[in-house]
Amino acid sequence: MFLLLYGSSTVFLDIPLRVMCRLMLLSPTLLTSQVIWVLICGIVWWVNAIDWLWIDNHKILITYWCLVCALAVSAKDADGVLAWNGEC
Repeated sequence: MFLLLYGSSTVFLDIPLRVMCRLMLLSPTLLTSQVIWVLICGIVWWVNAIDWLWIDNHKILITYWCLVCALAVSAKDADGVLAWNGEC
């Protein structure tokens, strides 16, 4: 839900991110899809890497959490991966 409201500095991130997040809300099976999370992670990392000198620190943290979620859906213990990264 947070990514649906995420406001980036470019339309190249906003539109695909909102479309994928809406699809994930409509279909619960997409919520744990590795493909969707890797796409989200790749798009967020790509856009933020282009503007890395000018983005705010919270956008860097959102980028990190997209990577964590992509890794968590691929892991056997998704809750453990999320908990471990939340502690650091």
